[in-house]
Amino acid sequence: ADNTITNPNHDQVLFCIAMVVQAKIFDDSTSDSLIDIPTFEFHPLHLPAESGGPIDPEMLSPSLVEAETLDDPELKEKILDGSVPTVDTIFRFLNLLFVRAQFSAECNVVAWIYMNRLSQRNKITLTSRNWRGLWV
Repeated sequence: ADNTITNPNHDQVLFCIAMVVQAKIFDDSTSDSLIDIPTFEFHPLHLPAESGGPIDPEMLSPSLVEAETLDDPELKEKILDGSVPTVDTIFRFLNLLFVRAQFSAECNVVAWIYMNRLSQRNKITLTSRNWRGLWV
């Protein structure tokens, strides 16, 4: 039952990917040289918060914000103003894809590689508004 390359802990893999995605969105939020692609109001990926959809920053639990930001006041500010999603939000979305769409944890790693390449080669900013659509 130990976690190995042939028997990974899917929650840990998804959580690590969520941390990397949040870091990329945070980095892009501080850059002026990238292009923000628009999102559409009636996008099919408007999900409830419990499934990884957008969360009203005022509804975030203070303990969640503290746990995710620790001693980083800039990240805390960006999470509270809604410009960077929480790791929890990203994890919930990836877990939804893992469970409902049967995206394996490894598939999500490949999705991250493609999304990162797309972002870098086309100078696209990942934002709290567009990352879900780009992911799928």
